[in-house]
Amino acid sequence: LTVFTEGEREFGDGKLVSFKTWVVAIALHAEAPILTVTIRGGNRVWPQGQRYPRIFRQVPVIYHPLLYIKKQPDLDTNQTLLFYKLTLREIIAEGSQSC
Repeated sequence: LTVFTEGEREFGDGKLVSFKTWVVAIALHAEAPILTVTIRGGNRVWPQGQRYPRIFRQVPVIYHPLLYIKKQPDLDTNQTLLFYKLTLREIIAEGSQSC
């Protein structure tokens, strides 16, 4: 299953938009890890408002280690979801600044 954690593609300026908690909720419920991927410059290939991607443009794609989503014993479910949502955002943001 492939999803954009923001629930949509980013805007043309390349800034990350707010992440959605439902992505983490699905992984938590399914007991499945998340393979986090950073697509650096994806907004140049397929910006919002454009029906199809622009072909023949190259962008770096960074595959991060699997993130295993587990209920945190010291947090309730909503706090656990928020914790992992922020963790995902941090991983993707770091990847977009590296290289």
